[in-house]
Amino acid sequence: MSVIVVYDPDDKDVPGKVVTFHKSANTPDYKDAKNTLINPDLSGVDGVPQKHWKVSGGVVVAASTEEKTVVDDARKPTPTVCPACEHEWTPES
Repeated sequence: MSVIVVYDPDDKDVPGKVVTFHKSANTPDYKDAKNTLINPDLSGVDGVPQKHWKVSGGVVVAASTEEKTVVDDARKPTPTVCPACEHEWTPES
């Protein structure tokens, strides 16, 4: 069993964004998979939330401050206006 990281080199906001992380996976299932690292060194992202991981030059690294902001802003709930009273509220995620 191995650690597997799958990333998207073409992500429009964070090129190389990690999209899947498996702590324990069957290595042969991923040996020919594109954009996949098997047993990568994760020391560069120790203490960094997974949502802020990306792959650069075949290494898992933390996203830049600007990229982190884009990711965080995309995850914020969008305010909604109640059609009955026009009161604005933000649904909880």
